[in-house]
Amino acid sequence: MKRQYDVNLLNDAGIPCGVLMAPILPGISDRPEQLEATVKAAAEAGATHVTPLTLHLRPGVKEEFLPWLAEHHPELVSAYGKAYRRSYAPKEITEPIGRQVAELRRRHGVARTRPSGGRGGASPAAESPEGSPPQDPEPEESTEQMSLDLGAAPPRKAPARTAIRSRPR
Repeated sequence: MKRQYDVNLLNDAGIPCGVLMAPILPGISDRPEQLEATVKAAAEAGATHVTPLTLHLRPGVKEEFLPWLAEHHPELVSAYGKAYRRSYAPKEITEPIGRQVAELRRRHGVARTRPSGGRGGASPAAESPEGSPPQDPEPEESTEQMSLDLGAAPPRKAPARTAIRSRPR
């Protein structure tokens, strides 16, 4: 619940903050009720966007994850072996999750992804009923960028370089 509080706090302070739903584990944390609970909580916290990211298993992570999967969800080992021949799950897995989350965003009033779009979900244009990107409301306050003056730091000198000596062979 701390994350929800933080999302709310940042958005109330005028700092757009959204939620990255990651990792979504196929067959484990991708059930519709799980996705809905997450999107609903993000919406209630005032998230400006919600972006789903399906699990990816890069080398090193894969070798740690698969034994855990075999111990806790042995029925999924074969499916994961087929799906994760490479690091990323195929579109047949990621796109349905992205579509579900896009629908849940619409349902809960978080109708856009992060401003740059993003992996795992429909583009903002696809989410708008008219087919065009939703427009943000006019800002109520000045959009002038503020600076944070922490005082000038004294210039730092790089440490002296030591000569590189070749090793005797």
